Amino acid sequence: MKVRLKTVVGVDDAEFTFKNSDAAMAYVIDVATSIEVTTDVSLLPPTVIMSLCAMFDECCIAWSGLTDETNMEIPFAPETRDELPTMMKIQAVVAYWQRLQELEEKKGNVSEPDTSSTPTG
Repeated sequence: MKVRLKTVVGVDDAEFTFKNSDAAMAYVIDVATSIEVTTDVSLLPPTVIMSLCAMFDECCIAWSGLTDETNMEIPFAPETRDELPTMMKIQAVVAYWQRLQELEEKKGNVSEPDTSSTPTG
C-alpha cells in the first residue's frame, strides 16, 4: 500500500512542504464545515483565519524559494514560519488543500506503469 507522508505545493515562486497529519485533517474538516475557503482574507471570519494559520504552523515542515526584501533566501525554521505574512500562509494552505482534493479524486484512477521495453515517443 502506498502512503503519502508529505505533500509539496507551489505558490508563486515558492514551494511549501506539508506533512500529512491528523491535525491537518482536523483543520480541513473544521474549515470545510465553516465556509467555502477563499484567498480573500476580508471574506474569512477570524476563527477561520486562525484555523488556517494554525494548520500552516502545524503542518508546514519546509519551503524553498522564499526571499526577503533584499532578495536573500529565507531559511525554514519555526521562528521564520511564525513570521510569514498571514496571506502567504493562507495561500499555501489553500494550495495544499486543493492538492489533497486532487489526489483524493485520482485515488483508484491510477494507471498501470508502462512495463514494455519499447521506448515511448
